[in-house]
Amino acid sequence: MLSLKSLLTRDELATINAKLDAATWVDGRETASGPTRKIKNNLQVSIDDPLAHELGKMVEAALLRNQLFCAAAYPDRVAPIRFAAYSPGMTYGWHADLAHMRFDEMIVRADVACTVFLVQPETYQGGELAIRLPVGELRVKFQAGDAVVYPATTMHRVEPVTAGTRRVALTWIQSLIPKAEHRELLFDMSQAVGRLRERDPENEELVRLNVIYQNFARLLAT
Repeated sequence: MLSLKSLLTRDELATINAKLDAATWVDGRETASGPTRKIKNNLQVSIDDPLAHELGKMVEAALLRNQLFCAAAYPDRVAPIRFAAYSPGMTYGWHADLAHMRFDEMIVRADVACTVFLVQPETYQGGELAIRLPVGELRVKFQAGDAVVYPATTMHRVEPVTAGTRRVALTWIQSLIPKAEHRELLFDMSQAVGRLRERDPENEELVRLNVIYQNFARLLAT
């Protein structure tokens, strides 16, 4: 679990929302199948809409320039970004993401999920992203421009929206490190090395630690 504060800049957020205000929204069940169609009730910009591609590239670029995201997710493939909206009464029941997702010629193994919040939390009521964890249920509702990154293997839902409009960008990441526990070990190690570098950038042992980290990453990679 990881929160990315100010993933999108104010200008990027303003551009995305201005264009989404004029977008054509379709039934979110367009990309649902089987039992999921019964629990998914939202709107989305069609995956075939050029606007989704244009704005999606902006969000993807923001993710890939974020060092914290890269250190945690070890991205190999990023699924095309989807844009979803929830008006009053809309929700998405408990579900788990598909293990493998096909986007035209690209197949993404969904190791990591990411939700980017596009509107301020005080502008809508309800709509929390609930994630079921071994230690209990986590509810997430971040500031506009922030994102949450979490294992795609978890059960999660979107609580019903009771007022206003919830608007988010969504994607899934195929990681070079497929196991969540391995990604967590590498992330903790990279953060520790980074803190040591800030304190003593001339420390020769940091070079050795970085070699160990890189070799550990090679060992755990697909």
